[in-house]
Order: sequence, then structure tokens, then C-alpha cells
Amino acid sequence: MRLEYNDRFSNSHKFVDIRVIGSKVVTKYGRIGIKKPAQVENKFSSVEEANNFAKKKINTKLNKGYSETKWEETIDTF
Repeated sequence: MRLEYNDRFSNSHKFVDIRVIGSKVVTKYGRIGIKKPAQVENKFSSVEEANNFAKKKINTKLNKGYSETKWEETIDTF
């Protein structure tokens, strides 16, 4: 799931992309338009743990003001 945060008053244009791949969660994040965003990989012992981690991370970002965007609307590739 891709989430974006835009605040023109503080010049903040960020994104986070959270994906569950098997029993791991891959998170890419950074400023919108950056060529090589940071990437973090978290490994878990089960798919259920990975899904729970991803849900918590997504909810945290949504609570901070990020909004969901459609993957097709973005030019960044995973």
C-alpha cells in the first residue's frame, strides 16, 4: 500500500510504500520524486505476523496524516 503526505506550508512531500511478501514486510520511504528511496526489510516467522506488522505501520501513518494513493497514479516502481 502506498501512502503519501503533502504539507505545502512546511514543504513536506513524503511517501511510504508498505508491502507484505510472504513472511516479510518491505517498506520504501522518502521524499516524493527521490531517485533511490530508503528501503527496510523486516522478516517474521509467519505470514500472520508480517500482516499484523504491516497493518500497524499503515495505521500509524494514516494517523499521522498520510493518505492512501492508488499505485497506478505513481511513477515510482518497487
